[in-house]
Amino acid sequence: MWFKHLHLYRVHSAPELSQEALSEALEAHAAVPLGNADARRLGWTAPAGRLGNGQRLHEIQGHRLFSALRQERLLPASVVKEDVDEQVASIEASEGRKVTRKEKTALKEQVTEELLPRAFIRSQKIDVWWDTRRQLIGVSASSRTRAEDILDLLRESLGTLNVTPLASQTLPMFCVPGKLIWIAMKSSNSSRVAAKPVNSPSTSKAV
Repeated sequence: MWFKHLHLYRVHSAPELSQEALSEALEAHAAVPLGNADARRLGWTAPAGRLGNGQRLHEIQGHRLFSALRQERLLPASVVKEDVDEQVASIEASEGRKVTRKEKTALKEQVTEELLPRAFIRSQKIDVWWDTRRQLIGVSASSRTRAEDILDLLRESLGTLNVTPLASQTLPMFCVPGKLIWIAMKSSNSSRVAAKPVNSPSTSKAV
């Protein structure tokens, strides 16, 4: 499991859950295939897939690893709009009247329902790390919003979960040792000197 974008959270008053109890909670909210009328769905899946024998939870010395599966149908708004515009033009031409905004909204909903089952499905696995000793949860998501969605799913699975984003009072640049900063500055200055153009010596005029 490799965390590319990790969002950290502090767990407050964490419920004491055994590995078996957490596994059962994840199993109760396991990911299932999207239905024809579903635009998106979120559920728990096996982090290692078939290699992990389908287990939805792996735990080593208080470190728990599990994953969520996000599925959503890709239905571009432009495709829906094009179909709606065609139907609106057909109605206005045949009935000789303007289609109202309410009718357009109803047509949009109808077109979406018709096209949604044929839309492509995009699946994304989002990994979660839970350090039960330090009471930290890390979500490997591309954005804070996606991470919050996973926490909502975990909260729904457990019944309760109180977390706050982990923040640092010191900027990372001030945590870097002074020696490393000096090396970086020296390297930067050396690069500037090397990149500076060297003027060719001027040729003397013949007398």
